Amino acid sequence: MPDTFIAATAITRKLALVNANTKHFSRVHAARFSIDLQNWREP
Repeated sequence: MPDTFIAATAITRKLALVNANTKHFSRVHAARFSIDLQNWREP
């Protein structure tokens, strides 16, 4: 549930969401919301 609120905040404020585990936000993509997900562990 907290991941949903984090994603909603990033979407509404048009911010990139930087996280180490972007798999947690797969529901956001499944719901067809556009979000810029960036994994800080990947180069």
